[in-house]
Amino acid sequence: MPHIDVIPYESAEGHLKEIYDDLINSRGKLADVHMIQSLNPESIVNHMDLYMTIMFGKLPLKRVQREMIAVVVSKNNDCEYCQEHHEAAVKHYWKDEQKVQQLRDDYSKLELSEADLALCDFAAELTRNPNHDYKSRS
Repeated sequence: MPHIDVIPYESAEGHLKEIYDDLINSRGKLADVHMIQSLNPESIVNHMDLYMTIMFGKLPLKRVQREMIAVVVSKNNDCEYCQEHHEAAVKHYWKDEQKVQQLRDDYSKLELSEADLALCDFAAELTRNPNHDYKSRS
């Protein structure tokens, strides 16, 4: 099993400590996904910039759609941590724990809009087959 050394909050100093404190102040906690990058603190900042742009930036997709897609991708990647993180966000919008669980288990059984079902299908397919040549349908 691989192991990555991390600098825990209690041992953080300087710029890393500032980054950790900023994350705790802005997000309420320090997640494992942040600490795993602790040997290269600037990567945490870059990670958060990318995450905030993707999940909160101006895009045609609604925030709940982005989180829904993230659940489907995380399920296909078998990433328990990400599934839980993104499910919590979807639950905030849907206010229905069973529906969110169904999103994880088998989204095709949900009553989703045609657009949302297509987004989930494409996210699942692209995650399972990333090297497939997906051409734009004109």
